[in-house]
Formats: sequence, C-alpha cells, structure tokens
Amino acid sequence: MANKCFVRCCSKRHPDILLPNNESLMLGRGPQTKIKEKRCSREQVQLWANYSKFIVQLKQIGPNPAVVNGKEFVKGDIGELEHEETVELLPGEFKYKIIFDPKPPKDKSSPLRDPIKRKMTTEVKTPLKVSKTQSSLFDVDYDITALEGSHGFRWEKVQNGDIYVMTSESCAGKSKIAAFDMDGTIITTQSGRVFAKDVNDWRILYPEVPGKLKSLHLDGYKIVIITNQRGIAIGRVKLDDFKVKVQRIAQKLNVPLQLFCCSGDGGMFRKPRIGVWNLLKARMNDNISINQESSFYCGDAAGRLASWMSGKKKDFSCSDRLFALNLEVAFHTPEEFFLGQKPTKKYNLPEFDPKSVDPKAPLLEPKSTELTSETQEVILLVGVQGSGKSFLAETIYEPAGYVVASNDRSGGRDKTLKILAQALDAGQSVVVDNTHGERDTRQKFVEVAQKRGVPVRCFLMKASAQQARHNNLFRELIGSDHAMIKEPLFHAFKTCFGASSKAMLPSVIDDDLCGCSLAHGTLPRTRLKRRLQRHCESELCAQVSKSRRRETLSHVSSREMSIIMK
Repeated sequence: MANKCFVRCCSKRHPDILLPNNESLMLGRGPQTKIKEKRCSREQVQLWANYSKFIVQLKQIGPNPAVVNGKEFVKGDIGELEHEETVELLPGEFKYKIIFDPKPPKDKSSPLRDPIKRKMTTEVKTPLKVSKTQSSLFDVDYDITALEGSHGFRWEKVQNGDIYVMTSESCAGKSKIAAFDMDGTIITTQSGRVFAKDVNDWRILYPEVPGKLKSLHLDGYKIVIITNQRGIAIGRVKLDDFKVKVQRIAQKLNVPLQLFCCSGDGGMFRKPRIGVWNLLKARMNDNISINQESSFYCGDAAGRLASWMSGKKKDFSCSDRLFALNLEVAFHTPEEFFLGQKPTKKYNLPEFDPKSVDPKAPLLEPKSTELTSETQEVILLVGVQGSGKSFLAETIYEPAGYVVASNDRSGGRDKTLKILAQALDAGQSVVVDNTHGERDTRQKFVEVAQKRGVPVRCFLMKASAQQARHNNLFRELIGSDHAMIKEPLFHAFKTCFGASSKAMLPSVIDDDLCGCSLAHGTLPRTRLKRRLQRHCESELCAQVSKSRRRETLSHVSSREMSIIMK
C-alpha cells in the first residue's frame, strides 16, 4: 500500500500536489497550479487516489478536452492512471505525472487497457469525499527554505519570500497562542515618524510590554508576532536590515518568540487574511494543535474613530480587528492589553459584510422573471466592475447559446457593437457585458437592437461598490485571470451612473416592443463553493458564504426605474 500519492507538474512550475487517499481533488486553472489559460477550467479534471491499488481515477469535468496517456478525454469520460502515467490538462499543455510513494510493486502493474470509460457508463466505486485540506482557499503545500541565521535565531523563507519566519532558540510549540502585531503594538518609532527612518529607529511601545510577555510565557503561551511588511516587497526596506532589527527587538524583550513577516504586497498571507495562521498551525507549531478559544490577537489597527480617546487620531485601518474576527479568537488593542484600558465602542467595521447576505434570497425579483428567453433578445448587463457581470454572462448566458459581446473581449466599443449587429442579423440572442454606466453608451446598444426589432432587457447588478471591492480582492486570492480593478474605476462608475440614473433606458424605447426591464435578485456564484469566510483587506470585509456567494440584481419596469435609482 502506498503511503502518499502526488500529482507532479512536468514543467516544475510549482511543488507537488498531494492526492489524499480516497478523497476528491479538482485540478485546473488557479493559484495552486499557476495556470492562467482560460481554456483550462478551474475544475478541469477530478482525481481521487486509491493507495491500496496504486491507482488514480480521473474524470473529465471541463468542457475542453484533456489528454490521458495519449488519449483525448471529453467531458464525462472516466479513466485510470498508474504510477508515472501522465495527464495533459489541455492537449499538449500542462502535463502532470502521477507519483506513488513508495513505488508500486512490479506485480501491481495492470495489463493493457483502454483508459477511457465513456460518459459514466461504469460507476466509480471509490466513495468521493472532499478533502478539507485541498478545498480550503488558504491551505497550501508550503515551500519552506532555511536561511542563514544568527546565533540564537533560526530564519526560514516560505513560498519564495511571501513570508519570512524567525524563531528564537528556546521557542517551542504551544496549544495557547498569544499573537501580536509589531509596529504600533510591541514597538513604535524612536523618532516619532510613522515609518522608521533606519534600522535603529525603534523603541518598545510601553514599559509594561516585556513584563506582560514574560508572564504569558510563564502561563504556557507561545509568543507570536505577526507583521505586514509591504516595504520589503516594494524595496523600501532591505530584508537584511529588517532581520537585524527584529533580532534586536527579540533580545530586548528577552522572551522566547516566533515572528512571521508577511512581506508580500497582497496574497493569502497578508493580514487580515489568515494564511499566516494556517502556516503556523500546519508547519510552525511542532505539530501541536492550537486552542483557538485560549488564544488571542493584539494589534493597533482596530478601526477606531478619531477621538476614540481624547487627542487620539483615527486608526489607519481595521486589519488587526478583522484578522482576529477571521480567526475567531479574542481581540485586544495595545492600550487594552498592556495598559488595562476599557475597550472602546468607537470603531467601524467595513460597510459590506457578506455574512449578512441572505443565501436563501430569491434569485430574481419578481420571482417570475426569467434569466433567459427562448425568443431572440438582447440582454444589457449594468453594474460596477467586479459586480459579477462576466460571471453571469459566462456561466448562464453563454452556455444557453447567447453571444457574449464585451469591450474587454473585443478591445473596444465599436467592435462590440459590430459583434452585436452581426449576431442579431444571424438570429442569435446577445448578452452585452459592459458596465453601461452612462445613458449614451446604453442607448447605442439599444438602438442596434431597435433597428432589428429585437427586444432588450436590462439586468442591474445591485452589488455595492464595497461588495465589488471585496470581489476584486477575492479574485486576487483565487488567482483569477481578471485584471485587478483600480480604485478610480469604482468612483468613475458611481459618478457617471448616478448622473444618468433618471433615464436608465432611453425613453424612446417602448416597453411593449422591446420588453425593457430592470432585473433584481441574487445570483449564485457556484465556483466559490467551499471557500472560507474571511476578511480580505484592511478596509474591506471579504467573507464568503460557506455554501455559496450571491450577487444582487433588482427587477422593475423601465417606467418605474427613475424612482428606484434616486
């Protein structure tokens, strides 16, 4: 029987991916495989390993074919792979090899066989279970490299420098974790500046800090410091200088501790995202399980308002408070923990909280509205960038036979208008996937349909700018091929859409002729199933429903629309 089974990338783009015994794993486009080619689905093939038989069963899930041992698989095909046999996620691209450890005995080799079982004619006997480790957005196979350290300190680099870990010589794993931010919590600048001017510009924040940490250590806590250090990523801070600085801080505190430096400019390790905590649990706590109820996190980025205490400025963000919320551990500010001050209620959390989105809300309002039509039509999608328009177009309309006309795909509005006209002339229905924030831009598309007597419907994505920002950050975490949306674009849509809201659709369009309507409801995001509920950024709550995330639409007649939009 095998002890382990891996999927190995033949081009060595990323570390081996573990295939747990009798547990399903989806392989396809995403951050784990570093595949960005859109022809490769996020769930391209489904794999599950049988350690006792030294066999991996494979099912083709994606619409574009994969190649298994030289034979093309289409959607629904099922086959088997043995040790060192290969699968190409696309023909001639993204080749992977199955590796069993230890290798199977020679008598385990199967006779020549047809690797394809068509269209589920033979049921898979191995029960399918979803691996919790592989399904979690923040659980990864860690690439850890030892670095040159100094006397009394061990340094490690994780994920090619996304995070650096310093562990003092006598620091050991514990079930209780006392975690702290560094800047503004353990230390501050000696100069009084916001950012340290050099490696020596620091001092312990409060005289009480060293004593409090020593008491925690004696009470059986492991002292952990978790700090975002974007300056390393952008070159403002040299890594060697940072290492010298934190070693001096540890010596000054004189208590065993472990420090996690999140050096990336984004990604899963940067607080308030929980990747660093998962790394601690998985690889950096001596295989000792962490008791979340007994652990806590302390930081100064608490979302406190101006004058939360007399003379105090507002906090620069609420990332530390969100980090604790994501971890479901107790949270303290430095003033509360080290000085014994009472917690303040003068703080703000992000405006958008996906936990408040009702997963059972109706798909459309009114419920009688249909997303698609059997007769030819044009659908205009309206909404801010990141509100879910492209997902709606690609997963609902395109599979239903609609032509997707999009400026992002075509390269410009004139080309998109041409695609719309050609598709309508060919008798096809079209979904236009643009922001359509301005009345004039919407009117040009409506006029093309009007000239051909084709009815138009309008679906408004009711996602707020805060929710769209959340979606934008979530795309970053899941390795989406979407370009990251810059902040000015959110403001630009709000400005132009608000200015033209009195005429959502051109008044010359007759409702009875063109069937114009404004849609409203919630759209399920099935590709986000099994994602954890997390706050993604300091000022954004990036939580995702454990079952599914939903975007909001609204449905009224075009005559009523001007009232709704005010």
